[in-house]
Amino acid sequence: MDPHRGDQARDEALAELARRYFTSHGPATLRDFVWWSGLATSEARHGLEAARPHLVQEFIDEAGLLAGCSAAFRITSNTTVHLLPP
Repeated sequence: MDPHRGDQARDEALAELARRYFTSHGPATLRDFVWWSGLATSEARHGLEAARPHLVQEFIDEAGLLAGCSAAFRITSNTTVHLLPP
């Protein structure tokens, strides 16, 4: 049995979780993903990096907002954004 298979399976699971989160909840930040998932920041970042090919990122006031490619977004300075509580 390959001892690294468990690490690989975890990496794949983190990537899939990140992809699904940003596709369904985006645009969102890494911090949002950490809060929602309960993962450590390092684990969440690892999953995000693995899922990055499936995500788009925009920067608004230096905040990196991510969303799934199918949920591509465009926010301009004239766009109204409604923030909702959890």
